[in-house]
Amino acid sequence: MNSRKSTPNHRVSATARQAARMAEQFRATFEQAAVGMAHVDPTGRWLRVNQKLCAIVGYRREELQELTFQEITYPPDLDNDLELLAQLVAGEIETYSLEKRYIRKDGALVWVNLTVALVRTAEGAPDFFIAVVEDLSARKHLEGVVSAAAERLTDVLDSMTDAFFTIDRDWHCTYLNPAGEHLLQQPADAVLGRDIWDIYPQFIETNIWHACQHVMAECQPATIEEYFPAIDLWVEIRMNPTADGMSVFIRDISARRRAERERADLLAREQAARHAAEAAQRRLEAVLDVLPAGVIITDAQGAIQIVNPEVRRIFAGDLPKARIVAEYAQHAGWQMDGRPLTADELGLTRALTDATERDQEVEILALDGTRRLINNNSAPLRDENGAITGAVTAFLDVTERRRMAQRERAALRALLTMAQTIALPATDDEAASHDGVQRVVELVQEVFGGVYTGYTQIDTLTNAVHPLAVAGLSEVIEARWWRNLRGAHLSDFATPDIIARLQAGETVQVDLAAQPPIPGQDYFDLHTVLIIPAVFTTETWCVLTIEAQGEAGFNAEDIELAQGAMHLMTLVVERDRLLQERERARAQTLALATTQKQMDEFLGIASHELRSPLTAVQMSVQLAAMRLNRLRPALSPESAVAVAPQLDQLATLLDRAGRQVQRMDRLVHDLLDLSRIDAGSLALRLTPYDLVQVVREAVEEQREAAPDRIITLALPPTPAPVQADADRIGQVVTNFLTNALKYAPADRPIAVAVTQVGCEARVAVTDRGPGLSSEQQARLWERFYRVPGIAQQHGSGASLGLGLYICATIIARHNGQIGVTSTVGAGSTFWFTLPCA
Repeated sequence: MNSRKSTPNHRVSATARQAARMAEQFRATFEQAAVGMAHVDPTGRWLRVNQKLCAIVGYRREELQELTFQEITYPPDLDNDLELLAQLVAGEIETYSLEKRYIRKDGALVWVNLTVALVRTAEGAPDFFIAVVEDLSARKHLEGVVSAAAERLTDVLDSMTDAFFTIDRDWHCTYLNPAGEHLLQQPADAVLGRDIWDIYPQFIETNIWHACQHVMAECQPATIEEYFPAIDLWVEIRMNPTADGMSVFIRDISARRRAERERADLLAREQAARHAAEAAQRRLEAVLDVLPAGVIITDAQGAIQIVNPEVRRIFAGDLPKARIVAEYAQHAGWQMDGRPLTADELGLTRALTDATERDQEVEILALDGTRRLINNNSAPLRDENGAITGAVTAFLDVTERRRMAQRERAALRALLTMAQTIALPATDDEAASHDGVQRVVELVQEVFGGVYTGYTQIDTLTNAVHPLAVAGLSEVIEARWWRNLRGAHLSDFATPDIIARLQAGETVQVDLAAQPPIPGQDYFDLHTVLIIPAVFTTETWCVLTIEAQGEAGFNAEDIELAQGAMHLMTLVVERDRLLQERERARAQTLALATTQKQMDEFLGIASHELRSPLTAVQMSVQLAAMRLNRLRPALSPESAVAVAPQLDQLATLLDRAGRQVQRMDRLVHDLLDLSRIDAGSLALRLTPYDLVQVVREAVEEQREAAPDRIITLALPPTPAPVQADADRIGQVVTNFLTNALKYAPADRPIAVAVTQVGCEARVAVTDRGPGLSSEQQARLWERFYRVPGIAQQHGSGASLGLGLYICATIIARHNGQIGVTSTVGAGSTFWFTLPCA
């Protein structure tokens, strides 16, 4: 029987292996610790640091080992740290912990909890320090949130009076403030001088009672929090010893308690959100299985790790499990120009080798022998250090889409030719217009390649059919088409149901061979037709009829294309109709312009021709009035009495004639001003002038002309200098005033105001007349416009409707603005502004 004895060499080897394992365990613990760890020499230089500490301070390992802890410590925190370190070296303490701030590489401050211990040499000298650094950023942030909440709570509480009372050593209450009365639900008179426990025996042997006993016995302050169910409040009770007893301060902390509950709720919601995110990840994996795009995920060498079902469908089978990307060469395919696609040109290869994302369109040969056109996008996958660990490739089968695109391009070329036909110079010649419609019909025939395309117009009231153009029919059948459609009605070829759908704007496909809509009618050997309606005018509408190619009929794309062709067809006809209307409108415009020119010439001649005789009449009336006034004193008393009635009547007639002459003079002046405006010869004599003086003179003239009316005048305390033609501006103010006097009731005042704001002067005339509607205000400044339906309260109604038009022209020539604000039944304010000089 043999026995194996342990030799010293064996024991040494086992010890070495155990030491190596312990060293590896220490290294793993040091590097993978959830807190920052470091060895620091007695001078403060970092000897060894783990990755967590580098992440906390933002330095790379080699950068941090070039620094000392003093260099990255926030200066206000350094003295406390060094003092504790000195105590540790002196052997006064074995370890210490403190909260301090480091300065990160990016300049930001980070709060940490630092725990330091000292390792000494065998001789007892300091060898190195062990530092454990816990990142307090999250806690400090949370403390900041809580502190902010506490500050807000303090702001609220500071606006209130907290409960406060004092107790002597015999437990007698010596003071109670009003808030304390409310909180303790006792008046001060009932509490002062009495034993507090006699008043509130329910608190004996409670936390409050024990805390009070401790404060009183140990002379140490205490703070407790309690809930008072009677008033539904959480309170903080702070008890402080005093020379003769203790003081008690009670504060409402319900808000803080609610905040703590809300924070707990927030943490619960965050946990729920994390669970939801994990569930979303699982759903994403499920979506990958049903994704309409093929997805391949490989490792760094190109070996397939994940393939979703769409890849198998695109390649018509399972791809071989390639071990390296080069093995994909046999499945590479072709470039779009026909060149073979090598494995090096694959987006997957580029993603794995040079990290270039690739978007490429290639043609592949599927496992079933068919060619497929795919769009391929590849991108690298990286680890946390940026190293490429694999790639992901997504495939989209675009074979059918490319085929449809080619067909659409062919149709687009035909439609562009149709659009070019529409863009040809328009003509009002009926034959040329018909040729344009015929050309578009032929192009539609080319697009669909069918056997027939027809375009007809339908009368809205009678449904009478008017054929316009046709293409695709043989000569014999086309002759039948023209002959049978002329004078026919839509009901001869379509059922009421089809007609109703067409009139509603619906495109209808009819199988004539299977079931003709109207038995016995001639359908020109057609089988399946597509009928597209379009409303043209209220009197007519049109239909485009197309024969389908083969027996399959029209698909959705065909119908959409046909509807687009119908729109183009409508544009051709609409263009010709608008051309004819334009010609008619042009003729009307020319006639109106000629009439307006003749009217302007007549007004200019008439106003000048009327001026001379009107002046003579005015002078004659004035001369007759003067002679009449001289005649009265020259008569004897008997004669004066005898002819007095006749003289008074004559004076009245002369006065009336004078007023009519003045009105005629104003009308002639308006006509002259209008003639000058149209001729561009309305001259202005612009000189520096005080607008206040102009308005004052105009108001005084109207006060003298209408002494029984009230006209108020509000003027600024200083002059309003303007560069203006004083006579013309006075004309504008007088026009505003005479209009107000005409249309406002006699018992209502007229208000005139001059104001100056900045570099602009404003004149406003306000009345309490009938007011104007918004439509009337919009037309008020037109020439010859007279507001209908408004009765004139005073004066003559003679007016040409030119006054405000001339006023607007005058103000515009002064670079000013003019306007009116009015409310029906409440009156109007006419105003204008002028720039200050």
